[in-house]
Amino acid sequence: MQAFNTLSCCGESPRSRFAVREGWQAPSRRDSPGRRDRCVGANTSRVRPMSERNLNGLDNGKVRIVSVCSATGIVDGWRNTRADGGAVIDIATGRVLAEGLSMPHSPRLYRGAIWVLNSGSSRLLRIDPATGKAERVAFCPGFLRGLSFAGDYVLMTLSLPKSGRPQGLELGANLEERKAEPWCGLVIVDLRHGGIVEWVRFGPEIPQLFDCAILTDIRCPTALTPGSAEVQDAMTMEEA
Repeated sequence: MQAFNTLSCCGESPRSRFAVREGWQAPSRRDSPGRRDRCVGANTSRVRPMSERNLNGLDNGKVRIVSVCSATGIVDGWRNTRADGGAVIDIATGRVLAEGLSMPHSPRLYRGAIWVLNSGSSRLLRIDPATGKAERVAFCPGFLRGLSFAGDYVLMTLSLPKSGRPQGLELGANLEERKAEPWCGLVIVDLRHGGIVEWVRFGPEIPQLFDCAILTDIRCPTALTPGSAEVQDAMTMEEA
């Protein structure tokens, strides 16, 4: 199993002797912007909890691409580049596949394209991996996280901004233009035209969602809390 640590900006795998084993580390870039086909060099600095680049998303199939809010090497530096400092990076080559993004999240490879949530503008983007050109597919009124595809549809989550109205991000202007308020919930978007076809809105008791998944061939899904009495009684039966 591979997970990504936002605070330390690196990939990690659980181990029995230690908490985790360090894996791929998000590179930093201090040079001025140039050609898209440049590669970012490997970050050889020691892993430390400094949240420089805010590594926050990976393709949930094979670990091939990740998203970062910034390529800075400064402690907490991503906060100053939230509007346009984000990027999607190819893990194997270090190549920047797309940049100029605003707090990108949940990159996915699907149908030959890169799909990513440009959370700072609350838009679903489709990106050509060869050119880096981004196409706006849909707008949703909230901070976006989590992508799960099924045919021509995609499931996404919306969250409330942590500080009320979003400041310094395109999301705030987009909401103002539409006379809308951000909300927390789930939406299903039709990829053929970008429209929201189904949605579930949660009350103030649930302000944040972080991921979602479409479960196929499941007739009666149930959510159980780890360590609860219900988990002790839960069991699965093999079909005869």
